[in-house]
Amino acid sequence: RAFFKALWSLRQSRMAPGRTISPRSGMMAYYHLDDIIGTSPMMQQVKRLARIYAATESTILITGESGTGKEMMAQAIHNLSSRCHGPFIAINCGDERPVTPAAQIDGREGLFEAANGGTLFLDEIGDMPYNLQNHLLRVLQERSVRRLGAHNVIPIDVRIIAATNKDLEQAVQEHHFRLDLYYRLAVLLIQMPPLRQRREDVAVLARTLLQRFNEQYGQPHDLGQDVLDYFQTRPWPGNVRQLANTIERLSL
Repeated sequence: RAFFKALWSLRQSRMAPGRTISPRSGMMAYYHLDDIIGTSPMMQQVKRLARIYAATESTILITGESGTGKEMMAQAIHNLSSRCHGPFIAINCGDERPVTPAAQIDGREGLFEAANGGTLFLDEIGDMPYNLQNHLLRVLQERSVRRLGAHNVIPIDVRIIAATNKDLEQAVQEHHFRLDLYYRLAVLLIQMPPLRQRREDVAVLARTLLQRFNEQYGQPHDLGQDVLDYFQTRPWPGNVRQLANTIERLSL
């Protein structure tokens, strides 16, 4: 159902005159590399790789814990690439639970076709059911799709960026993820570091997030140095997302 809703919304927006696509619809990239906050050596290396990879057409696999900003990085790479004026379609491979495999195949092919000329972001690729991984592999190999019930093959020009918080190499060993699909996806690798490994970024992140919430809620709050020092001692298992939730709660 999630695939069909996304595809239907995109087709409706294309038919509407003077259309604009909502940045929250999952159909455009609204984050840029400057929106990813961090000046630590680890983040500088990640951003350097992002700039290099954005200039290519190769498939990218972004790994990292939940809340580290994998989709933000995917959008930033799209906006740095030559495909920046094309569509950015984001789908969560772990959300879709349709009734029949045929519906799944049709939904995925529709989204591939909708992303033609742009980027298709496959989030939570590690949660894709094993029986569907073969269909994805075939599309990546052949660079073409066939609509359900049709005989003609439609060539596609799509750049794939996938993301996961799973250890795909371990999933391959446990026979939960196809080895050939893993190698198709892991051409270029970006590892998003957890917040506990770049504690020097915590203070600037906290201040930037607080400024955004101050503007959103019309508040003049500030963070004392003792609070920032305390923040740097915390493990932040939820990473930047957890820090943002904490700052918002404090602001309110």
